[in-house]
Amino acid sequence: MVTEGVEFPIRVDDSDAAFAQAIRARSTPALYVVQPRTSAAADDPENAVELIDMFAPFGRGMAGVVNIRANLANPFAHFDAYQGPQVCGTCHQQEMRSWVTTHHASAYRTLYKRDRAQDLECVGCHVTGMGEPTGFVVGDHGSHLRDVTCESCHGPGGPHNPKATHPVDARAQCEECHDAKHSIAFSVEKGLPYIDHFVANTMTDDQVRARVRAIGSGEASRPLLAFPDGPTVGAKRCQDCHQGSHKAWKKSPHGTAMSSLTANDPERVECVRCHATPTKFGPEADPSLSGYRTDESVGCESCHGAGGAHAEAPTKDNIIGLGGSCPECVIEAVCTSCHTPTWDPGWELKKRLEAVRH
Repeated sequence: MVTEGVEFPIRVDDSDAAFAQAIRARSTPALYVVQPRTSAAADDPENAVELIDMFAPFGRGMAGVVNIRANLANPFAHFDAYQGPQVCGTCHQQEMRSWVTTHHASAYRTLYKRDRAQDLECVGCHVTGMGEPTGFVVGDHGSHLRDVTCESCHGPGGPHNPKATHPVDARAQCEECHDAKHSIAFSVEKGLPYIDHFVANTMTDDQVRARVRAIGSGEASRPLLAFPDGPTVGAKRCQDCHQGSHKAWKKSPHGTAMSSLTANDPERVECVRCHATPTKFGPEADPSLSGYRTDESVGCESCHGAGGAHAEAPTKDNIIGLGGSCPECVIEAVCTSCHTPTWDPGWELKKRLEAVRH
């Protein structure tokens, strides 16, 4: 337990496990906080104890909780280091419940599934405090500091850190990872609604569980990876400069996506949205069938965003490139907005990228 940051005298139970029986210990590793009973049980006066608290099983990240409860007069004395979300959630229960419904809470899992958990280019933005004292250590898959936790935004110990000289600007922390390379048209104002610390207050337990499952399966939407607002101009406009790419696209599954719909599906907007290009991106987009370019199927702007400005003055700065230096994770997020496990269970990023390379 010393390695976990909790120090106390060690006592070995006697051969008949009287102590374990007294506190009804069931599993290991476990931590039980006890004190002698004020009036010892008549049948076992030497071993009778009173159970004050228990952590069974005792998991990583729980040491901070124990230290808080062991020092109620000054509970944050040890908060000059990273504590982990279990500690924060001890008091901030509503915030903790809301956090588990966000993509931040499964950020490390996305790396682990893609064999990127050792990639230093990626790990730092999927964990808490990497490279800092007491922060995440690369390769420690069981760390309580994996994922983007409370302290990723609020600093080690948060506002309770006794050694902090100034408060951490949580808003400024967002753009440390959500930069131009790893995000599409990100802004703090755009992102804040999706880390609402009390959103789970409006959710039932079943809804929270469903949300967590949707994130884990990849079914949950990723609204931050949305293209800039504005109208689209259509694939024909792109043809003026990109004739070769346009010709290949016309024969591709994207270029014929609408024809793959059968029966009444072409009249169902929930189907068409992944088989045609929107006429506009953003909050003013028309959610009905008339809001999609059904005549062109999945056109250029479905993957590159509204191309009006680029068509008028072609530069790399006014179109979403999704190639070259663009990280694989961003490209995948755009693709999987439609290629979900439900609708395309055999989808593979590398294989599909080769098929649409241009």
